[in-house]
Amino acid sequence: MKREVHEFVNEVLDMFETDKVVREEDMRRNVIATLACHSSVRFNEFMSMEAMETLVEQLRHTQQPFHCPHGRPTFITVEHNQLIKEFKR
Repeated sequence: MKREVHEFVNEVLDMFETDKVVREEDMRRNVIATLACHSSVRFNEFMSMEAMETLVEQLRHTQQPFHCPHGRPTFITVEHNQLIKEFKR
């Protein structure tokens, strides 16, 4: 938790260094997006099937279900051929 707070504060400070003039609305949006990302499920984190189903259901009810607050994708499409190739079938 302490590390996450440190990362969050650094990201907020980076916003000031990158954008010398920061509008209040942009800052608010960036802080909220950063908080959302820091509290999200992390890569390789174990989740029960029930937790995964709940997460997908909650995501379906958001205004932007296909992207995180920073614009990164929450879903990807894997073509059948690519899936077969990955499993070497």
